[in-house]
Amino acid sequence: MTDVSKSLMISFFACCLIMPAIVIGQVRESANYKIERDSLNTGGSLGESGNYKVEDTIGEVATGRSESTNYKVDSGFQQKLEDSFIAISTPSNVNMNSINGLTGGSSTSSAQWTVTTNNNAGYSLSIKSGSNPTLTSALDYLDDYTISGVNPDYDFSVPSDKAEFGFSPSGSNIITKFKDNGISCNVNQNDTLYKCWEGLTTTDTNVAQSNIPNTPAGSVTTIHFRAESGSNKILTAGNYSATITMTAIAL
Repeated sequence: MTDVSKSLMISFFACCLIMPAIVIGQVRESANYKIERDSLNTGGSLGESGNYKVEDTIGEVATGRSESTNYKVDSGFQQKLEDSFIAISTPSNVNMNSINGLTGGSSTSSAQWTVTTNNNAGYSLSIKSGSNPTLTSALDYLDDYTISGVNPDYDFSVPSDKAEFGFSPSGSNIITKFKDNGISCNVNQNDTLYKCWEGLTTTDTNVAQSNIPNTPAGSVTTIHFRAESGSNKILTAGNYSATITMTAIAL
């Protein structure tokens, strides 16, 4: 029997809202309190009615906005942190090992995205495919992975007469849907490596979320990809590729 192999490659396109980096002054805090902005002045008060509220400060000096190409400073107690930013890294393309097209086999690889934001409400990260099905060649394709129920599959399992492609996220901020209890997904808080698999679609699927800012280090999410062909499935030889889009949004 002739040995026919397929080489697999995933191309990435990462998109997000990116604004200039902003440096924020020191935040003083304890277990119960936080002072985000302090100032030297002679007085001030809060005035309010049923429909309006005004906070004023008397005697401040050197207030207002100062900025350069790389930095921006809003000086003064009443200055608001109106500007926020979010950024996402772009990994290199991922090359996956070849799969035998006649006898079947599997290939697993991964890529990492780092999301950084100063947004007080945090961020969400989603994934989607650039095509349907996701992993294709000029003459053939692998089906997008089909889960057995309503939750991601704990183990990646493909029938002997099928060839499928799916993903599994891992990282400190992955959503509960992709967490596990050692047996099933969407339960408990475990982040077991190479567990909780799902198929890609051309619609965004949320994979990670945080409700706090994470500057300056950011938060890393790893997406594991798996292609598998069953022993009774014959695939056409060739190079198979996929385009994956990761989108980070400030909440």
